[in-house]
Amino acid sequence: MLSALVPMVRKATSEQRRALVRDFEKNPEPLYVKSINALQATPLRINKRVLDVLDYCVSEKLRFSKFPDLEPPEFPKLPDDFDSLPEKTQRQLKRDQKDWHLKRRESVANLVVMNDDLRQAHRMSEVPQFYLPWSFDFRGRMYPVSHFNYHRDDHVKALFEFARGKPVAEEDRGWLAIHLANVGDFQKISKKSLDDRIQWVLDNDQWLRLVNDNPIGTFDLWTQADKPFQFLAAIFAYYSDDPVCHLPISLDGTNSGVQHYALALRSSKDGHMVNLLPDDTCQDVYQTVADQVIQDLTEDGSDEAKKWLEFGISSSTVKRNVMTYGYSSVERGFGDQIIEDLMQPLQKDVNYGTIVEHPFGDLREQEHYARFLAKFNYQAVQKVISSVAQGMAFLQSYADALARESKSVRWTTPSGFPAIQRYTKPDVKRVRIFLYDREAKMTKQSRLTLHGIGPKYDTRKARAGVAPNFVHSLDAAHMQLAICHGLDQGIEDFFMIHDSFGTNAADTWAFYHNIRHAIVDMYEDNCVLSNFEIECRNRLANPDMELMQVPEKGDLDVRAVLESEYCFS
Repeated sequence: MLSALVPMVRKATSEQRRALVRDFEKNPEPLYVKSINALQATPLRINKRVLDVLDYCVSEKLRFSKFPDLEPPEFPKLPDDFDSLPEKTQRQLKRDQKDWHLKRRESVANLVVMNDDLRQAHRMSEVPQFYLPWSFDFRGRMYPVSHFNYHRDDHVKALFEFARGKPVAEEDRGWLAIHLANVGDFQKISKKSLDDRIQWVLDNDQWLRLVNDNPIGTFDLWTQADKPFQFLAAIFAYYSDDPVCHLPISLDGTNSGVQHYALALRSSKDGHMVNLLPDDTCQDVYQTVADQVIQDLTEDGSDEAKKWLEFGISSSTVKRNVMTYGYSSVERGFGDQIIEDLMQPLQKDVNYGTIVEHPFGDLREQEHYARFLAKFNYQAVQKVISSVAQGMAFLQSYADALARESKSVRWTTPSGFPAIQRYTKPDVKRVRIFLYDREAKMTKQSRLTLHGIGPKYDTRKARAGVAPNFVHSLDAAHMQLAICHGLDQGIEDFFMIHDSFGTNAADTWAFYHNIRHAIVDMYEDNCVLSNFEIECRNRLANPDMELMQVPEKGDLDVRAVLESEYCFS
């Protein structure tokens, strides 16, 4: 019944639907279908202890990091001496009042969504198990169909656990501890060795037990975690008296975009920074970029640079910029991300009275400082990560050539999925005509929009979109192949979010190896860029036209991934 309402591939073009039909004619269950069926066959249930705590936080309308604001701040009243204040101050105060109305609408919307999620969670908590339907997007990425799913914010994701629990042997309890340390990420423990993460849990046993016994009374402790509700769920599982564990253990990739570029171009330098090579320590590419930014700001010596150095540059300051660089994000986009991820939350803290004043001044000054840092972040990423720029330029050259011939970009992912990128814009003309109005007995001027025979291909969007779409298709293929490897090993339960691989603690050691073998299968005797070039050239009017060649490969040994502890941990 669901298949009649939801297509297997969201917004698939007729070209892609035909390709899928051809796949099914050759094989009734391609690898990508086998993997999505495994996700749909994973029974889930609601974590009732987490739900109880979430109920409390909502009923009290508590506010803490990464939790939706359910109430607006106090309305900023104008001071009695408003008329005598400087014009700049008056404008800021008026702007604060305008922003308050936006915050009020936002908090009302947050509360509506939260209440709807709670109603759904309570309804699902009454059944022993339920399933999520899934579908693909045009790149092969897999998404749950329903709005209530674990691909959402921390407080929603933490509500989900496996309905089929498994007893956890003593040698598997370490994965519970590693997961607990990862989602807490206090003092950036997730970037330490696996043994250090386990030791962190042992060293903090006393207060972790307090949280387990009294989560409401220890609210100020667990809400400081990087992912507060997942941290809480991990504590409940780790200290549970029940030997059967239902908690999904996640193994996350170290910037999967850079990992795929490094593997495709065999870049040992970039591969080392994203933990594709075995090392005694866990590499942090975000901190490497942050260190480069600090060095460049120090050498710059301007007032803006000093301001940023005084504020502090950390891995979190550059993280989103680094993550999106391989997806065609440019300096302008970096600035927008800094405004959204740093400036706006600081302004919200000002509005709620958490801090007295914004460290970067009013909105105009905030944008100035954000654009200033974006320039340094962009330069630093280009210095630190070299394979990404080469890979993007190669992909964009073919997307541009095909779009100019009004053709879609097609490629087959390593899991066999037929990915098709097709960006168009309407071919419209607006004309003015004069029509006679019989009732008014007068001629009236009207405007009409005339649509052309067909849409025009959007070359700009095709060029900008091909890099993120291609890389996302690769991490989707990796996930699909990893699931198929897991099924061959007898693993039944999967908890997957793009580059985050999850299963039960009892199966995590096996899945840990499955993930690595899957990515080696993708790259060891296969060049995804050469395959892309061949498929694109075959569709060009002149297949021999001069376009960028596959960039020169480095000396990265793909099989070294099998010995790396930290590439997915």
